[in-house]
Amino acid sequence: MLTALWQAPVTLAALLFGFGGAKNSKNSANLAGYRALNAAFLVAQLAMFLDSFRMRRRALKEVLAFRNTVTYVREGGVKLIEADAAGDELAKLLRIRPPVPSSFTFALQGAIGIFWKPWDVDQINNVTYAYPAEVAAAGGDSVKKFMQLDIIRKKNGFKNRPVLLYVHGGAWLMGDKQQRTMPICYHFASNENWVVLNMNYRLAPKHKLRDMLIDIKRAIRWARENAHIHGGDPNFIAISGGSAGGHLCSLAALTPNWPQFQRGFEDVDTSVQACLAIYPAIGQVHDNLYWKRWFLDAVVGMQEKESQRLFGKSILDWVDPFTLLCNMDVEARKKELMPFFVVEDSDNIILPRLVRGFVSELWKDNVVPVGYLEVPYAPHAFDFAFSPKVMYVCWAAGNAMEAIYDNWVDKRRQEFLKASGNLYIHEH
Repeated sequence: MLTALWQAPVTLAALLFGFGGAKNSKNSANLAGYRALNAAFLVAQLAMFLDSFRMRRRALKEVLAFRNTVTYVREGGVKLIEADAAGDELAKLLRIRPPVPSSFTFALQGAIGIFWKPWDVDQINNVTYAYPAEVAAAGGDSVKKFMQLDIIRKKNGFKNRPVLLYVHGGAWLMGDKQQRTMPICYHFASNENWVVLNMNYRLAPKHKLRDMLIDIKRAIRWARENAHIHGGDPNFIAISGGSAGGHLCSLAALTPNWPQFQRGFEDVDTSVQACLAIYPAIGQVHDNLYWKRWFLDAVVGMQEKESQRLFGKSILDWVDPFTLLCNMDVEARKKELMPFFVVEDSDNIILPRLVRGFVSELWKDNVVPVGYLEVPYAPHAFDFAFSPKVMYVCWAAGNAMEAIYDNWVDKRRQEFLKASGNLYIHEH
């Protein structure tokens, strides 16, 4: 209950005095409206605080289950422990510590919400990730802002840290990294000490899906070439995004080094080491005829003949991550798949059953670790601002990505020891 006590002074002050100078308003109806709004805000915060206990349990359960999958895949079918029976004891053993609702930072984030920004991060804005010739060919200054990214990192203590490339949502038609830096970006920079790249990309209807993917591949190329300058490890790049950004990041992850998206830089490695897809817009081209027509016309904007010429396959075989995944055989999965962690909201306009189907397909053949966290009673874009629920989602995603990174580091260490002839190889 301490969280509510920390939040109460903030919201109670708003209740008494109103927002935006409402206390000086001569219109009593306006003042009453402000007070009613603030009262509703207080009730909502208290409700979210109570719900945070359930969200904490769910997040902990899914993190433990995901760590099981990391062990299961690495050890060829050996489970760490049954996650349902593990509870807090295993969490303590593995040093997994979800946020505590009574902590001051937890309360402050929940109270400030959309205005929260960690005090221990720096942000470098508007770094152009495309080469000058590429910007000029795409339209020059009129499109330059769509080929830029912001670098978010800790003020101190960053060196050779993993990189997270974040792709914003907005129905492929709108959105801007500077309009809103999502809480997941701040969490990874501040709490996980990752180097976060929050990117823009060209938008429909003027630009099409292939242009968006080319931009994402260019941003990955930039990270490979420049992340080390900003404290990042260019050898480990994870990609993330929400909604349309979840679709794009999944598609980019599943098309490593495709030359159709790397014209002029085909020799650059654009594979990623992990994917964090947040309520991704996946599968609807096969489920909704209206969506299919709109998406193919407004976003894809390509004729079937052109798709066959460029890709050697039908449009529907490459524009949706679910179809792309289904068409992969076992050998392709072993070669190209990377660990996935998927977050879905149960009240999403993007039907959760489609995302569940995608996750099930990812799990097929147990090639890579796959995690899935479904957030109850959460609407689309629920993570727009900090809240107790969002903080636990960020924590779960961060813990899962750290598990992937730790496993990646361990595998590289083992490969180095083996290649160097060291007889001592640590067995897990």
